[in-house]
Amino acid sequence: MHPSRRESYGARLRSIARDAISTLTGHERPWRGFNLDSENPLYLIGAVLGACDALVQDLLSKERWAAKWSERYVRERIEGVISRVRAGADPSEEIGKLGTQFSTFADSYRVLMPLAGVVLDTSDIQIGNVILRKGAEVAGDLTARISAAGQVDLDDEIKLGLSEFTVAEYSIVADPERAAERALDETRRCIDFLRFLIATEPRWSDSVQVGFCHDVGGSEWTMFVTGTQFVHLLKSFASPARRAYHIDSHSVHEFARLGLDSLAEALARNTATRFDRILARAIHWFSDAQVQRESEGQLLSLVTALETLFTPPKVERIRLAIAEGAAQLIGEAYNDRIWLRNRVLGLYSKRSEISHGG
Repeated sequence: MHPSRRESYGARLRSIARDAISTLTGHERPWRGFNLDSENPLYLIGAVLGACDALVQDLLSKERWAAKWSERYVRERIEGVISRVRAGADPSEEIGKLGTQFSTFADSYRVLMPLAGVVLDTSDIQIGNVILRKGAEVAGDLTARISAAGQVDLDDEIKLGLSEFTVAEYSIVADPERAAERALDETRRCIDFLRFLIATEPRWSDSVQVGFCHDVGGSEWTMFVTGTQFVHLLKSFASPARRAYHIDSHSVHEFARLGLDSLAEALARNTATRFDRILARAIHWFSDAQVQRESEGQLLSLVTALETLFTPPKVERIRLAIAEGAAQLIGEAYNDRIWLRNRVLGLYSKRSEISHGG
């Protein structure tokens, strides 16, 4: 971390720690508390809460901590720094220590997600950063990892469930929550590409659905996050789709002919151009249309795919009108309105990013 940025972050932390309060009267909003089970609880109110959230976002984006750490992970550590600063610690030194922790963070996790509606008739296939594997092979490997970690063995129901699915595997150096977030993003892109491929192949009908288990079978999320000392299981399996898409040598050839392999590789290596990213977002919305149950939902997704390709992303006047209107309607005190305005602007930016990838 550059010394000037460290000092800037330190000054912001000092201000936040100074303005944090130790008791609530019951009328403050919005607010967030921490250390609530200790003798020294702290609360961030209104603009102070907004300042803390902005600091967390700057660390995630400008310092690129989002590469390894989730927003929750960073926020909890910043809250720890605030507590120590209140006790007399130097904020610049504390944020510098946190930066060193990020640089040396090396916890590696592997995320496994069963997919429904797809069968591998070939060996493992890599799409971007995701490897598609046969579930029966993964079940044995996962059992070995759990035993090595000293945890309970997989029960027969989980082994059977895994064996009936193709499994998406994603590995990353990150905290467990961030590993899960990144795995979902990367695997969703893989699914998008497979759905696009299926739509171009006349041998497969509309009855074929590929996706996460909850997409196809209505179940909850299913995920396995494994590390040297950590195994987290979310146990929920859907029944395999009645008709599954079989990935064979012809599928692999078509995937390459359509340029999907090159696009996936560019995105995985962070060498994708702006046009590549626009194409990926358009494919995502085309993919989303394939699993919409209502015709209205299909239309919205398909139109959004078109907007992604052809609509300019600048809608500043609309953003400001919505943000300021919400702040005036909901906010009471001036600081509350400022926080709400900025919050809605941030949410509207995320909405625009969905269409434009901006």
